Amino acid sequence: MEVFAARERAARDPLLSRIAKVQGHLRDIANLLPELEAELKVRQTAFEELRAEAEQTERYAALHKDHAEAVQKLVDENRKTALTEATALVVQELAKTSKTGGRQQLRFFILAGLLAIPLSLIANVLWEWLK
Repeated sequence: MEVFAARERAARDPLLSRIAKVQGHLRDIANLLPELEAELKVRQTAFEELRAEAEQTERYAALHKDHAEAVQKLVDENRKTALTEATALVVQELAKTSKTGGRQQLRFFILAGLLAIPLSLIANVLWEWLK
């Protein structure tokens, strides 16, 4: 009965009626707070997981960057070494070719000198014989 009497009084007094509405809303809010707290905890956990995953990804990216730089440095060093070796081989081949070329020219000169004298003597003898 007391509840019924309080409701009747609240119905007659607009201030009491508003206070009762506010109390009802506060009860509703109090009932919703645990749900909101649970949702916030879930979201906070998800956020922390995403942050940890992002940090891990950044570490991996830095690691891969270091690896990529090391590989690029190794490739550059190998390229320089290969270029130096190729240049040395070309120089060696040119030196060998110039030596063999000089020897070949010397052989032709000696051969020409050795053949020119006897051939000119034979030609002179034939010329004198044919006259």
